[in-house]
Amino acid sequence: MRLLLIILLLLPLQKTYAQAKSVSDTTSVIHVRAVAASKMAGWKNSKAFRYDRNESKLSWWSRLKMRFWQWLHSFFSNENNERGFWIGLLSICAIVIAFAVYKLSGMNRSGMFERRDMEGKAYTEGEENIHEIDFADEIKKAEQSGNLRLAVRFRYLQLLKFLSDKELIRWQPNKTNHAYIAEMQAAAWFADITHSFEYIWYGEHGIDTEAYENIKSKFEQQQKASTN
Repeated sequence: MRLLLIILLLLPLQKTYAQAKSVSDTTSVIHVRAVAASKMAGWKNSKAFRYDRNESKLSWWSRLKMRFWQWLHSFFSNENNERGFWIGLLSICAIVIAFAVYKLSGMNRSGMFERRDMEGKAYTEGEENIHEIDFADEIKKAEQSGNLRLAVRFRYLQLLKFLSDKELIRWQPNKTNHAYIAEMQAAAWFADITHSFEYIWYGEHGIDTEAYENIKSKFEQQQKASTN
């Protein structure tokens, strides 16, 4: 009986000890790791950690670029489309290069193209021979008909004949204007007149009376200067 009484008295003490031990185990010291301020700032600015922020809508330019790249991806995913694209691109590049070479070569283009005056009459460059042209008559007819571009052309050919007669150049059919500039040892006045002529004639730019009189005076002045 006494033993039973002792056991009953010890039971509450054992429970209290167990609770105290449990509390002691769960209240151990926690070491908090410090985080560098630079890292915190980087995390705050990172889109990956913006859980509480709504993403801003894409601008129209961003949407346009996104749709373009999506279309481009879908286009090139088809082998036939890709082949056709490159063939077309190479063809365009070839045309552009050929046109650039044609423009920069300074060719007279004689015999390659047929130009028409303002009255619709055909004028073929390939038939020209500066030693057989009556320049005074041709220039007069071009001026009277209002075809000042053609008048400029005849004045330039007249200048070439004048320089050829003076043996300053060697005229030949289909010879480039740049070749004549080289023969004239890149004389500034001749290069300037040649560029003005090519701009008006080959560029097919219109010319009014004032501009025509200006370039006409250049031709006449240089012929007089070369005569002296």
